[in-house]
Amino acid sequence: MHEINEENYPKLVEECDKVFILKAGATWCAPCTASRGPFTELAEELKDKFVLGEMDIDKSPNLGGKLFIRSVPVFFKIKNKEVVDQKVGWTTKEDLRKWIQS
Repeated sequence: MHEINEENYPKLVEECDKVFILKAGATWCAPCTASRGPFTELAEELKDKFVLGEMDIDKSPNLGGKLFIRSVPVFFKIKNKEVVDQKVGWTTKEDLRKWIQS
């Protein structure tokens, strides 16, 4: 899984030839912390079709503003430099898998 920040976002996310799933969260957010393990597992399980990465909104505030983040955790589905879908909040690994693959 990739650690995304303001510096590497253009290269890793916008130039990605696969659909990129970006999780935005914060260390102080309990649901963000709870989702980290399952999200890391999905990054490995789905690596043939998707690229997954996460960013800390406190370490990349300008990127958080660019993506209009208002609540965490939030998951973005990015394709061809565009956010095509987003999912706010954390439920289960399987729920996230279904959303990613939809």
